[in-house]
Amino acid sequence: MCIQMWNVHRFCKGQNSKSIAFKTFWLGETISLLGSQLSIVALPIIALQGLGLSTSQYVSLFTSVALVNIILGIISGLVCDLQRSTTVMLVSVAARISCVFLIVQIFANGHLTLLVLAVLLTLDRSARILFDSAVNVFIYDTQKDDILSATSKIAISQSFTSIVGAAVAGLVITEITIPNAMYLDCISYAIFFCLILFIRNSVGIPLGTGHKETFLQRFRLGLTAIWEDSKLRALLYLGGNWCLFSAAFELLSSVIYVKYLGFNAQELSIQFSLMGGGMFIGNLTLVRLKSSAVVQPRNLYIAQFAGYFIGVLFVAFYFFGCKNAWAFGVISFLLGLIYATRNALSITLRQENIPLNMSGRINSVFSSLIWIIYPLVGILVSPASAWIDAPNILFLVSVAAIVLSLVRTLFVTSTQEQPC
Repeated sequence: MCIQMWNVHRFCKGQNSKSIAFKTFWLGETISLLGSQLSIVALPIIALQGLGLSTSQYVSLFTSVALVNIILGIISGLVCDLQRSTTVMLVSVAARISCVFLIVQIFANGHLTLLVLAVLLTLDRSARILFDSAVNVFIYDTQKDDILSATSKIAISQSFTSIVGAAVAGLVITEITIPNAMYLDCISYAIFFCLILFIRNSVGIPLGTGHKETFLQRFRLGLTAIWEDSKLRALLYLGGNWCLFSAAFELLSSVIYVKYLGFNAQELSIQFSLMGGGMFIGNLTLVRLKSSAVVQPRNLYIAQFAGYFIGVLFVAFYFFGCKNAWAFGVISFLLGLIYATRNALSITLRQENIPLNMSGRINSVFSSLIWIIYPLVGILVSPASAWIDAPNILFLVSVAAIVLSLVRTLFVTSTQEQPC
């Protein structure tokens, strides 16, 4: 009897410590995201106005970054299987602080070039890939009984900070200049670093899963598991289709805002802020609703279709001569709402269908999918921008995404394959 009571006590204590670890991480993530909004608004201005990059150069910059990140996207899950998630997060956050600080210093001294910016952004994005993979493992270790709620809570903080941070970012950059604003970003991540260090030293986080495989073995095993499961196979197709659209929108929307519409820092911050508002409402709704009522394959299809049509509407606003920042802000709000819903549904459906002990391998395939499609889109968009302007390219990609989704829907209907 005493032994049973002791085991119950140890279990409750462990659950409580994991809850504290997650809440501490959530606080640090929120603080760091508030600071990162300053860099999100500042970097397009630095690249497009400070360095005077053309549309082709701007797209090529982020394409080259993504090309380098392909391999890292594949191996990120392996790193998290062999190391504690908190250790990976500490290294990632420290690397990001260093990269942002160097960009600020070199830009302030007037020595920032396209090549230097590409190298530092590559290192920064690489750190972010490792961080995202570590977060997925950390959530599983601390909140595996309610992954949807935990994922939505983190997404709520991301969207909330997009509202507050992006709304303030334009004003801050105008008042204290771009370099000083990005220094604040470094400070926010330094606070996050200290909180992760506290979690690592006070809470027992497992030492990964212990899988020891080569990168190619890991990728092959994950891909095989996906191919043998119709639900995971469908999710991979839908994920690739969404990556096609979101990569094009991410690459071209900033170009359209700054070069074609002539938005300044404050008008640019309106777009990020309202997109964050849509994500906030979407994630808050998902937390309050029961997962059984929300996590349905048809809802994922609907969310993605809606996102593609919003992309067409975005371009239509430009074609009809609209240059009002608040009008485009409405589009950003709707896209943020759809993005939050789609992202939470996709992650939860994937986690519910992943076989036992295959989480790291399968997540490696899904994470690498983003970093494979992103540069492919950039490789196509960069030369195309010499003959076709950015709004037309975005319109074509949105229509292509709609067609690919319809093809998938017709295939599922004709073969009676289970969609998800």
